[in-house]
Amino acid sequence: MTVRSKTDILSNIATDMADNNAGSISAADVRNNITDTVDSINSIIGSGDHDTAYPFINNLRTKKLFITESGVQFPDATQYVAYPGPGGISHNDLAFLTTADPHTQYVPISGSRPMTGGLSVGNGNWISESGGGHQQGLRFEYGGIENIYVSGTFIHSDSSTQNSAKGIAKAWINFNTSGDAVGTPVVNESYNIISLERVGTGQFNISFASGVFANNYYVAMGHANARHDGGTLPSAGTDFAQATVGLAYRSGDEATGSDPRKLTFYILDDSNTYVESELCDLVVFGRGSGVTADTAPSIVVS
Repeated sequence: MTVRSKTDILSNIATDMADNNAGSISAADVRNNITDTVDSINSIIGSGDHDTAYPFINNLRTKKLFITESGVQFPDATQYVAYPGPGGISHNDLAFLTTADPHTQYVPISGSRPMTGGLSVGNGNWISESGGGHQQGLRFEYGGIENIYVSGTFIHSDSSTQNSAKGIAKAWINFNTSGDAVGTPVVNESYNIISLERVGTGQFNISFASGVFANNYYVAMGHANARHDGGTLPSAGTDFAQATVGLAYRSGDEATGSDPRKLTFYILDDSNTYVESELCDLVVFGRGSGVTADTAPSIVVS
């Protein structure tokens, strides 16, 4: 049969199958027109005016590829190229990357504003210049408290450096042994001190918090002004008397139990008598528990 236009098919139907009962319509007339219609359906539909005159009124489903040689038009725009897929879109080709501030979860490259929320890097992960897993830079570790680890040296803006906390005072205390009217000492300020025990006149035991020192070889420096005027702080540079602070005895070993490390703080005046003091200072340096020890210095005997 022949592929015909819609107009030709309608014309042939009108000619071959008149609207009468004269018996002049043959089976061939019916068969040929039906066959022409079937052979021409695709051509008629494919060339039809589906944009305005004959639009599809239902969804169009196809079990094969939908192939277009021009483009696909949507109500707001026309697409002329194929969708490249999620792996084929270049980030820099996206629109509105720099308009206003569309990505508030990121820090702008321009540095125009700080982060708008907390930054989580994952427990035990490193923040570093390389961005890799080289265990360098800063690391945060959570175990009840937030610990911060650093693998290198802190370099401050004045070019000074800090590569270890071993040189920082591990404990200190400022107290008044004269205390109140009944002789109870008064602690003004302290750090990593858990107790100040009065043994006698001018004699005290000072206990450190757990884990502050790895052993009892810490370095301690003490001072007392040996004045005991009822608990008042010095008001002039001359408010002192000659005295010696003895930091002679150290005890305690946390490895054997709950025995805290302890240091004696004894005050002797020039007459070798224990005395009170309204101003006492103690500063202690040492290696903390679990801190790696430095290599011992060489010994030179002249």
